[in-house]
Amino acid sequence: MARYTAPLAAGSYLILSVGMASGEAAKKFVRMYSEGPTKLYQHSPEDFATFFGPLELLPPGIGDARTWGPA
Repeated sequence: MARYTAPLAAGSYLILSVGMASGEAAKKFVRMYSEGPTKLYQHSPEDFATFFGPLELLPPGIGDARTWGPA
């Protein structure tokens, strides 16, 4: 995380985004994608939270981007 935050100005925000899905369609997509040269990794929201290291998570925190709105 330090590699991404080091060049930021004080008071900056960092947003990370990953695709998450569940169910049979998601399993099929992961299986098909992983047959290619690049493996696809799925992370739970709890795993994804660890990517932020010591950074403070601000509301709305980790969640579906489609539900975000003005604070």
